[in-house]
Amino acid sequence: MTFGETLFKLRKKEKISQRKLGEHVNVSKSAISSYERSIHSPDFNTLVRLAEFFHVSTDFLLGRTRYQDEIPTLSNAILKDYVVADLVNTVLSCSPTARRDIARYAKYVQGLDAKKKTSSKEDPTSRKKS
Repeated sequence: MTFGETLFKLRKKEKISQRKLGEHVNVSKSAISSYERSIHSPDFNTLVRLAEFFHVSTDFLLGRTRYQDEIPTLSNAILKDYVVADLVNTVLSCSPTARRDIARYAKYVQGLDAKKKTSSKEDPTSRKKS
């Protein structure tokens, strides 16, 4: 998907006109139109303002990733010295087979975690005594 297509879809999803979006990011309606039609590309500062407005990364706008979240999400700590971006980079450095295994294992662990949460919410008085 091109930058223009992505921008158009995001704008339509937000139900905002080209004029209003242009006002928010300090460019003209015609500039937004030319971005969406892939006639021109925004300068760096406008690209950043567009990403901030839509709460997506600049890489998402540029079609470099399907991951929409902003950079602060990638900086969230998973462990003391390990953030979301570290995990993503670790997974991406693996073979496709290893990636599939990692995804399966993550879903398995997520299921175990959900079971723990459910069982810890049970009323202890309703359990049968052995």
